[in-house]
Amino acid sequence: MADRRCRLEVRRDGDTVRVRLFDRSRRVPAVLVPGWESESGRGLWLLREMTAALGYTCVPEGKWVWFTVPLTTPGAGG
Repeated sequence: MADRRCRLEVRRDGDTVRVRLFDRSRRVPAVLVPGWESESGRGLWLLREMTAALGYTCVPEGKWVWFTVPLTTPGAGG
């Protein structure tokens, strides 16, 4: 039986992959510049720097944090 408190979805949409992660927290995620000596706190910042798009969607049960990644690199000719 799947645990509905946390859910991961990966879907292909043409030349893009969309990854979504659900959790029950209603706290809005914040992308902050990490403390470079810290051992944590870099996740969203790294995703923002490395992906085509990053965002979140609040729902009554919690939130979805999502990002998209192109399957081809720009200028690679497809």
